[in-house]
Amino acid sequence: MRRGRTLGWTVAALAGFAVAAHAIAPPDATYRGQKMCMMCHKTKTPEIVAKYVKSPMAMAMTDITDADKVADVLKADLASAPFGKDKVAYIFASGRHQQAFLDKDLMVLPQKWLVAEKKWVDTPAVDAGKLCVGCHTTGYNHTDRKWKSLGVGCEDCHGPGSAHVRSMKKDDILDPGDLKDAHVRAYICGQCHSKGMSKDGATPWPHDFRPGDDLTAAFNHDTVNGPGQNQQLNDLMGSEHWKNNVVCETCHDPHGDTGNPDQLLKPVIELCLSCHSKPDNKSNVVDMATHMAKVGRKPPADATCASCHMPGGRHLFSKEAAKASDVGK
Repeated sequence: MRRGRTLGWTVAALAGFAVAAHAIAPPDATYRGQKMCMMCHKTKTPEIVAKYVKSPMAMAMTDITDADKVADVLKADLASAPFGKDKVAYIFASGRHQQAFLDKDLMVLPQKWLVAEKKWVDTPAVDAGKLCVGCHTTGYNHTDRKWKSLGVGCEDCHGPGSAHVRSMKKDDILDPGDLKDAHVRAYICGQCHSKGMSKDGATPWPHDFRPGDDLTAAFNHDTVNGPGQNQQLNDLMGSEHWKNNVVCETCHDPHGDTGNPDQLLKPVIELCLSCHSKPDNKSNVVDMATHMAKVGRKPPADATCASCHMPGGRHLFSKEAAKASDVGK
């Protein structure tokens, strides 16, 4: 749905090589939507499905008429909304931090809900169909503004599933874990967790990208100089972690809830020390207290490695960022 790649025998041969290297959706595969995946995977991979349906990804965009799902997703007090409730067609975002709303034409309504503060604040009334919806739906076509399903679904990471549905063969769908290149695996997350523009300048997401592709061939990354939304890959690509193939799934569970913030595999300090306390790691941090004493700081009790090395939530992981941090000074 996102692209046509029928470019003759040359591309067909290249596609054949890609399949030989690892299973991947064929170039002519199309998106079928989340319900089609669920038909089998509720029984084939029930633990993954159970985590996914409760994840922010699954709740990235919700039809206001979907009563069963709205009960789990809606965080805002629509009764106090500055706009008429009858204007709301879609809930936009899972509501971990904030929640916006779209009308039937995919325009952002002019106020959003801040979850922690429990209040409405102004937000730009932009065209979400042009600027946002591609990363909140599955199989979105930015030209006709239609999608196959709401929310970030299986096919956003595993590729379009039509060939897999027909054949039921693993070779007709991508398992990102089979990708040998850590950076190519990270590009799957980065298709939405990046700031920049598609190569043709049409969308701020890579509408011509499919999982397993080189994201840099479909997307121009911005240079970012401070905290911001959806720029995790921009930050990561300039880090030592990136150079050492420490990427998204090294720290996060891509399928959903783990009981830790941001789908982290372990609590922050434990997760960082699982690598950085090893004798062969050049940082060789014994524990948080010893490390902080060594650098002459007394952090608050709730401080973690991220407090200094990920200022503003940025995925920098640098000593320079830590030195610039005011934590414990």
